[in-house]
Parts: sequence; structure tokens; C-alpha cells
Amino acid sequence: EAKKIGPFTYDQVDSSMDLKGTLSTSENCSVPIKITLPASLHLSPTMGLTLDNVMAELSSQPFASATTKVEISKLDAAKVKSLLAGFFCAAEVDDSGPMMGTFAAQSNQGAKVRVLVKIKDTTVKVD
Repeated sequence: EAKKIGPFTYDQVDSSMDLKGTLSTSENCSVPIKITLPASLHLSPTMGLTLDNVMAELSSQPFASATTKVEISKLDAAKVKSLLAGFFCAAEVDDSGPMMGTFAAQSNQGAKVRVLVKIKDTTVKVD
């Protein structure tokens, strides 16, 4: 039996949301589940920026930052940039080639998000 759930509203602006529940089968088995909807669902692409614009922003305003590395051994490196642009709901600032990129997005509340991507053989670094 399938049940429709949603729509969902986020309790906090610009934050992820955890959905908790139980998945039940027709054989009377149940499993607790947790699904996290990412905060990136609040983002929209920022169009028309140049790399000079982004560098000026990063040097003149305080930005929170984080870095992560992701294994991409089973992914075609050429597709990584489009996958990240989709996840972050971001626009590529300038096409810097297939192995690096800069993306820009903005939240519903005006928070600016800038994502710097460097792709190597089996990993992608995201700042």
C-alpha cells in the first residue's frame, strides 16, 4: 500500500529538514527511516556573474566556508560539474573547462552561496 506524504514546509529558513517515520511492508515488517532534505532546496541560480565579481565578493565580505572531498571513481569526471550545479541549484560563473568550476546561487532569504570545484582523477574537491 502506498501513501502520499507532503508537501513539506521547512521549520527554519535556509536549513536542511529531517523527515522521520516508519516504512511498513505488506508482510507486517517495519523499519524506521530518516530522510534529510538538503538546505540546497532553498537555492536559486545567480546568473550574470564573472570570476572577477566572485573574487571581489570573497575578498570583501565574510563568507562561512567548508571544504570536502568526494570520491568519483564510478563517475565520469565530465558529468561531475553538471551534477553539482543541479544539487546546489547554481549557475556556473565562467566555463573554466571540464576539471574546475565556480558556481553561484542565492537562498530565498538572500544568502549568497559560492562553490569552487576542482576535479582530479578519482576525487572532486568542493569549497
